[in-house]
Amino acid sequence: MSRTAGKPFGISGGSTADAAKVVQWTDDDDYDQQWTLVDAGSGYFNLINRNSGKALDNPSGSTADGTQMQQYTITGTGNANQQWQVTAASSGYYRIVNRTSGKSLDVKDGTVTDDTVIQQYTTTSGNTNQEFQLVPVS
Repeated sequence: MSRTAGKPFGISGGSTADAAKVVQWTDDDDYDQQWTLVDAGSGYFNLINRNSGKALDNPSGSTADGTQMQQYTITGTGNANQQWQVTAASSGYYRIVNRTSGKSLDVKDGTVTDDTVIQQYTTTSGNTNQEFQLVPVS
């Protein structure tokens, strides 16, 4: 759940296709909003979507601010585009940082509406757009 909006991020339209976009949406308990953290080694994780079985992916290993994240098929522990470091940000919230770019997952413009882009952006301390709560599901 994003700290800014209190909404999870999932796959647009519940798609199972490669390159489907990642967006924020009101929690409806659908599998496309649920992710499993899988150890990729060296302090990094793959985030695997429960609905599609695909990994959260930084398209083409972009280093640009504002790049929208997607899901993509994973092989093994994936490449660095699909590896994420999860670190404590503040009081029960975490920052999720891409291994390739070193940039944080970010709710674009801190918007609280559904279908808001989940992008990467330069990590900024105290930026609640970049803080997420990890909520266990059954």
